[in-house]
Amino acid sequence: MTKRLVIVAAMMTFCGGAMAQDEGTSGGGFSSGLSLNTNNKYQISLLLGNQVMFNQNLTYLTPKYSNDAGVAIGLPGTNSQSENPISYIRFNDLGQGNLVNMAGVQFTYFLTDGIDINASFGMDLRSTPKKDFVEGEQIKDMAIQGQKWIEGQFQNNWLLTLGGNYHFTVSNDRMDLYAGLQFGYQHGHINTYTPYTDADYAYLTESAANLEAAAASAASALADAQSSALAAEALKTFAGTNYSDAYETYTEWSKTTANNKVTLDNAQAYYDELDAKFNGMESTDPDYATVKQQRADAKNWLAYAQDEYDGAKSSLENATKAKDKAFEEYSSANSKYMDAQGKVTEAQSQADAAKAQLNANGNGATVLYTPRVGGGQVTCFTTSVVAGVNYALTDGLILGLEFSPYTFNYTLLEVCPQDNRVYQASAFANRFFANTMLKIGFRF
Repeated sequence: MTKRLVIVAAMMTFCGGAMAQDEGTSGGGFSSGLSLNTNNKYQISLLLGNQVMFNQNLTYLTPKYSNDAGVAIGLPGTNSQSENPISYIRFNDLGQGNLVNMAGVQFTYFLTDGIDINASFGMDLRSTPKKDFVEGEQIKDMAIQGQKWIEGQFQNNWLLTLGGNYHFTVSNDRMDLYAGLQFGYQHGHINTYTPYTDADYAYLTESAANLEAAAASAASALADAQSSALAAEALKTFAGTNYSDAYETYTEWSKTTANNKVTLDNAQAYYDELDAKFNGMESTDPDYATVKQQRADAKNWLAYAQDEYDGAKSSLENATKAKDKAFEEYSSANSKYMDAQGKVTEAQSQADAAKAQLNANGNGATVLYTPRVGGGQVTCFTTSVVAGVNYALTDGLILGLEFSPYTFNYTLLEVCPQDNRVYQASAFANRFFANTMLKIGFRF
């Protein structure tokens, strides 16, 4: 709200000054007036208003260290997804900043009556020394309080812009309008140093609890795996017994079928022999009745041998199916048993490792503290079309209003973890009618 009121007041002042012209003026800008003339070649201006730099709190660029391998280094965000980098470089936006804030200093030199070159500069240096954690102590009934630690931090932000403007002639000698181009370079850097925080003792305590839980969990998993392996072994044994019985039955019926086949073939040959002999005899032959009876007996024997063979063959087929089914069940049971044995081996290894870690930690492990150093930086290049108006309040004192009809920004964000590769994120921005600023200038 303050920003809008100041803009309206400034515009009313400019408009009033443009309408109220001084007597005796020649009607051309830079020809006469209080300070807008060719005798004043230099101007120093204080830049007030919109945030012309990125967010100067660069702590989002400091690396996040974690013992969890799944935590990624980069800009803040959810899980492994970073937030949009553009959200951290929203400078030169409409509605950002405050018109009473100082944004920098601009130096201007007029080459001619209507052409100037200018340079702007701003810098912000911040330094916070680190402070180690001081442990507290309990002496009888009196507690000596510990002292909190402070992260060491050095941060510098600065900007530099170079540009030029063309000033247009207006009818009011107190006022001039201008338009031009600006090229900017902005940079911010932050270094952090994490001091002794007592976090290692806390981590050791937490680690011990985690190791105990891990050891208990591994032991429970081992017991479950062993129980599953015993059940799988019992199933394998049962299936193996069934397969053995089925295979034994199959073997017996194979032998019986083979023997019955031999008997059937013999009966068939004997019957064929008697049948041929009988068919070759006359009814008056004295052996006719005897051969006929033998032929009948041989036929009965052949029928009996055929029935025995068919029965044995059917039993063999059933025994074959039972044997194959029993083998499949045994193979499945054996596979489950082997898997269960593998899980037992794996669980045993994990349990042994967890137990070893627990024993090593429980025997008074020594913790070595290593301070963490990290940093990050942001670099931005800008190209802007600028337009504005200057008004001479008194001789040598100028009030100006400037904005950017168009600004292009390219920004590179870098997170620099110690002993890790640099994490980079870039962003482009096209902004219109932004970067509104007030200028308080002094010409001489």
